[in-house]
Amino acid sequence: MARKAPPGKVAVRFRALLRRCLHTWLCCLDYRAGKWLHRLASTRPLALASRREFLCRNAELQDSLRQVFAPFHHFCPECSCCFNGEIPFQPLDGVLYGVYPPALLREPPASGKTLMVNFYMLLPYPFLRRINRFLPRKTQDSPDDHMNQGDLPPCPALSGSGCSLPWGARPALCVFFACGRFLQAMDWQEYWRYVRLNVRFLRHLSVSLRRVLSEWRQKQSLPP
Repeated sequence: MARKAPPGKVAVRFRALLRRCLHTWLCCLDYRAGKWLHRLASTRPLALASRREFLCRNAELQDSLRQVFAPFHHFCPECSCCFNGEIPFQPLDGVLYGVYPPALLREPPASGKTLMVNFYMLLPYPFLRRINRFLPRKTQDSPDDHMNQGDLPPCPALSGSGCSLPWGARPALCVFFACGRFLQAMDWQEYWRYVRLNVRFLRHLSVSLRRVLSEWRQKQSLPP
């Protein structure tokens, strides 16, 4: 049975809070991966069974999210979400895929300060609005989750027919992110399906990250 949507403003704020909770979950995983990224990159490549398991399950979950987004792709030609200048490959992707681009390794290791910033988005909405007045415009949270990248060039993977990266091999942020226009066009039932699949996807990333790090430490004879 489909859940009944709350009144307008309540629905909008509830959806925003739910999105912030899921995004914070993803940021925490990225923070943990960032603590280990440089150590994994500095060792010889290892054939990890946990990575093979991750890739098999990853393709299935990313394809499920593709089916959720498919009815809304007609918004994409008018959108600038993918105009971010680079493929958003994060430390989490590097650890899970076992790929370490030079640009990713030039970033300093994750710090506790970075983690604390992630929890900023969980503050109550009225408090966020007051804080946003004192922040640079580019750091403010867009009310409809629509990314406005300004004058940045398009992502190198963006082609005339959409993203050229295959589903199952896309960065976690690309799969997790949904344009605000997508979200606004979803009815309540579609939105809950999107949330449930995102929870499954984030749980899959959490388990895979734990297994990859555990297997890598075991092969390196490091304590857990």
